[in-house]
Amino acid sequence: MAQATLDEVLRLAEQLSPQDQQALIAHLQATSRQRELSFAEWKTLYDALKMNTPILKDFSNRREDWYDDGR
Repeated sequence: MAQATLDEVLRLAEQLSPQDQQALIAHLQATSRQRELSFAEWKTLYDALKMNTPILKDFSNRREDWYDDGR
């Protein structure tokens, strides 16, 4: 069996249904809990989980805009 590259796996994972993507994530998380990951493996998993969704244009990082507690 030929060795798959990370790019190939990511491309195929993007073609999965949302339910299958969640199952893949659960499988990877369960596998990673069974042994200690190297930093490179951890970073690869972390990068794969990051969302590429832009922040909404009306996002505010001001506390006053999120909480009405008078601080």
